Formats: sequence, C-alpha cells, structure tokens
Amino acid sequence: MTAPTRCVPPAGTLERSASRQGGLQLDELVVRYPRFTLGPLSLAVSPGERVALLGANGSGKSSMLRAVGGRVAAYEGSITLSGCELREFVPGIRAGIGVLGESVPAYQTMSVRAYLRFVGRFFPTWDVGWMAELLDRFRVDPALSMGGLSKGTRVKVGLIAALAHRPSLLLLDEPTSGIDPSVRDELIEAIREVSGPLTRRAVIYSTHILEDVEHMADRVLVLAHGALEVDAPLRDFRPTGASPSRTLAQLVRREESHEC
Repeated sequence: MTAPTRCVPPAGTLERSASRQGGLQLDELVVRYPRFTLGPLSLAVSPGERVALLGANGSGKSSMLRAVGGRVAAYEGSITLSGCELREFVPGIRAGIGVLGESVPAYQTMSVRAYLRFVGRFFPTWDVGWMAELLDRFRVDPALSMGGLSKGTRVKVGLIAALAHRPSLLLLDEPTSGIDPSVRDELIEAIREVSGPLTRRAVIYSTHILEDVEHMADRVLVLAHGALEVDAPLRDFRPTGASPSRTLAQLVRREESHEC
C-alpha cells in the first residue's frame, strides 16, 4: 500500500486548498460491516473527471460514497483528497467535497432559503452569490417550503447545497432516480456544466439509469460483492460507435447474477 502524502497546511487554509486542487486517491480502502466488506479498493480520480459508479443493489456503491465523503468513522487503507488524508482532517476537508445523497434531509417547515443558510454555516467557502445563481439556474423559489417541494425540485435544492461551497469533488448517490424525465435532463446538463476539465471539479455519480451514464460519464466503475470489477473509460463500451447502454446493461446484469 502506498503511503498517503502527509498534508499539514497552514492553519485556516485547508478549506481553500481542498476546494482549489482536487484529486482523489484510494489506496487499499476497506470498510467492514457485520455482514459486508467493501474493498480493498485502489483507484485515482483526477480533477475534472466524470465517473459513473454502477453495480447491483448491495454491491457497495453507497458505502464507497459515504467513505469518500467522510461519513465513515473507521476504515482501513487511505483516502486522500488534494494530498490530504481524510481521517486526519475531517471535518475540515469536507469543505472540498460536495455530497448529494438519495434523500435531502431538512425540516419540512423550513423554507429553501432557510435550509440553504443552515447548510452554509458548516462551510467556510460557502458562496452566497453562486448559491443565488444556482437557485436562478434551476428556477427554484427560495421562499418555498421544503415540505411542499416535488421530488425533482428537492433534488435540485440538494444539488445547490452540494455545490454552493464550490467543492473540488462532487459525490452523487442516485440523484435522478424516480424523477420526471425533463428534470432529469436538466440535472444531467447542470452536472456537466459544473464538472469536467474546465472547472477541474470531479464527480462520482452512482446510478442505475444507464442512459445517464452516456450523457455524463467519461469513465465507468462497476462494483460487485464490494470489489471493483471494472474500471474503464466509457469509450470502451462503444466499440462500434453505438450507444453503450446495452453493453453496460449486459455487464451489470452479469454482475447481478454473480451477486445471487
């Protein structure tokens, strides 16, 4: 296992350095649960990469995203972002990570504005101006109650909360599942706009919707039994120039059959 780079930034600068640099490295990452083990996983995600994370239910996708997002208390191996080992700098290093989970937790009576203000207090790099631009971009009224939002609008608010502190790494766990196709297309377009080589913001995107992979990803990871079975560029799944969805579907079905 490669030893992680020792990261000792000057006091108060970790949040700024994490959000500017990017670059994720997993070295022999293992997370153990009573009935499931994730890993060992070793991989690197470069600044600006868009990575799709696929696999059957229970394959370890959410566990991997929780670990990378600093939501796992104990793990083996190392997780480094911008050269900083995650366990040494949680919660500070979270300023460089934006997370959108399968649900957006908030008091139902909170307004969108109040919810975003609450989240913003946890991030020194929170950009109120960009938050306002994102609200306008998604056509979300900040006066609306969180409890009255449609699922699609609630996901939009969650994405704004994940982006407003300008993270270098964006982690998305099934963000487009069960929402209207037009809203799904809008989210995919927005994710492409805020990630990639121009912004140097990397994104790891867990999904079961293979059409999303075609429009968003540069690279595909497939997990099975907690192990990384496939790590390949998207172009490898379109050898004839056709849509890669069928190839990806066959691959995921094969891994699902191995899970049973």
